[in-house]
Amino acid sequence: RHLVISERDQGLQKLRVIDRVSGESHHLAFDERVYSAHGLHNAEYDTDSFRFAFVSLTTPQTVYDYDLRTRAMHLRKRQPVLGGYEPTRYESVQLQARAPDGAAVPVSLVWRRDARTGGPQPLLLRGYGAYGMANDVYFSSTLVSLLDRGVIVALGHVRGGTDLGRTWYDQGKLQHKMNSFTDFVACAQALVDGGWTTPGQLIIEGGSAGGLLVGATA
Repeated sequence: RHLVISERDQGLQKLRVIDRVSGESHHLAFDERVYSAHGLHNAEYDTDSFRFAFVSLTTPQTVYDYDLRTRAMHLRKRQPVLGGYEPTRYESVQLQARAPDGAAVPVSLVWRRDARTGGPQPLLLRGYGAYGMANDVYFSSTLVSLLDRGVIVALGHVRGGTDLGRTWYDQGKLQHKMNSFTDFVACAQALVDGGWTTPGQLIIEGGSAGGLLVGATA
């Protein structure tokens, strides 16, 4: 009776539910603006329940069952975080950086609310941008100590990944690979221009193909 479609919007994973009888559709609604949601193993065809996973920069991996008729959401499990972690202490937003060729590059940020000074702060910018692998937002317990000490953490959704679809990947590979690097520089510049950090407080990090990204931009 229903169809659930996984969509990407500005680098974020969203879920759209379509009523196969009426044709009406809606997105699963959450309190957070920056998140990823994807379906889990839903093997039963004749059912009105859909199981999915939700994660954000502030909320650990969480499993829900969603009633497709009533739109009620039932929490089933949440990844535990040791040390008294409280998600409401943290906040996340998504900004856009402007690449040299005019492309709008999403940048996702997270920080601790009471550690935000309103001025420039130390900021860790991470990126990947290769092989069509999307740099989806995720929760990392290892970053909590940085956030608690006033460091802002950002993810640059640069070209080379599929964050904005297949075209985003094609525009960051082979003869277009330079776009990955200039996108990342644009993300850093936007964060400086926006007053989030300064060049002297900016740290960049990337692993594997992300090492090429940060090495080239450095």
